Amino acid sequence: MKRPLAVISLVLGLSVICGCGGSEPLPELNRVTGLVKRAGKPVRGGQVQFVPVEGSARFTIQSQVGQDGTYTLTTAGLPDPNQPSKSGVPAGVYKVRYTPPDGDRSSAIPIELPNPVTVGGNVG
Repeated sequence: MKRPLAVISLVLGLSVICGCGGSEPLPELNRVTGLVKRAGKPVRGGQVQFVPVEGSARFTIQSQVGQDGTYTLTTAGLPDPNQPSKSGVPAGVYKVRYTPPDGDRSSAIPIELPNPVTVGGNVG
């Protein structure tokens, strides 16, 4: 179920950092932090996930949302579940999903922003 942008908004902050390590080296990563709001107020908990718009997912990109609504995305390579995650997101275009925490009666279904977001420069 999609929700209108007025109901949920994510504020993103981007800056470049480098990523490395794991069985398959991670590409350069961009720092992505933000604030999840519902009806203009920060949410309390949940999870944010970035899903590539094109191609297959080579990485898991997600973050737990804090009790103040803030998050910092991390990336882990697939299919190795033992690869440690690194702070940041590879450049690309992503669908953004927010899943409310367990026990949140407002929605058990992930909420997807209506428009994808672009992370990093020279994506194309």
